[in-house]
Amino acid sequence: MSSESALVRMIKKQMKIEKQMEKELMEQEKSVHNAAAKLLLLEVRHDAAKHAEMLKELLKQIERAPNTLLWNFKIDSYVDSEVVRRKLEEHVKIEADVLHELHEQIKREKDEGIRLLLQHIADDEDKHHKILDQIVKKSYTVVK
Repeated sequence: MSSESALVRMIKKQMKIEKQMEKELMEQEKSVHNAAAKLLLLEVRHDAAKHAEMLKELLKQIERAPNTLLWNFKIDSYVDSEVVRRKLEEHVKIEADVLHELHEQIKREKDEGIRLLLQHIADDEDKHHKILDQIVKKSYTVVK
């Protein structure tokens, strides 16, 4: 009987699924003859690859520190935390600016396919903005 936790088993299974999806979507992209559909399949394929890589790294962290909460697990680094925090805050601002521009263009755009693709990008940028903001708050907020 395996001593792997249900979480580790799920992560390994999901990694296989994501990698298989990536391969299948790459093949499917070759068969699609619609520009919008091809671009959306590209997005989904890249997300599958990203998910597989994230799960692989998550598995590494779980194996390195199995009984430590992920936000509490510190990775050895020789970088100035203040420099990292400032750079991340700069990225948060850039993401906010990008989001504003995308939303303005979406409002003006007449082509439904372009609007759909720009909206997908805006959704990702919004997610990135929230992720970066969360990282700054959870990892780089100075406790006074």
